[in-house]
Amino acid sequence: MVRAFHIAGSHNVLTSLWKVNDTATAEFMRRFYGTWLDGSKPKDLAVALREVQLSFLKDPDSRLHDPKYWAPLVLVEAR
Repeated sequence: MVRAFHIAGSHNVLTSLWKVNDTATAEFMRRFYGTWLDGSKPKDLAVALREVQLSFLKDPDSRLHDPKYWAPLVLVEAR
């Protein structure tokens, strides 16, 4: 599927490696876009992804520390 997005013209694809929890993924994506677009210039996508993954590991809600909530989301970049 990632290849199809690249063929269609997408330069980057953030995808899941396995089925994910909807609530946790919605929170992940909210943080991801907030982190990526924070400031006058968007951050590098890989940097934003890493920062959000770390934020899940440091979250006061210890349930979010579980890799099943943040590990399946990966960035595939076409260079």
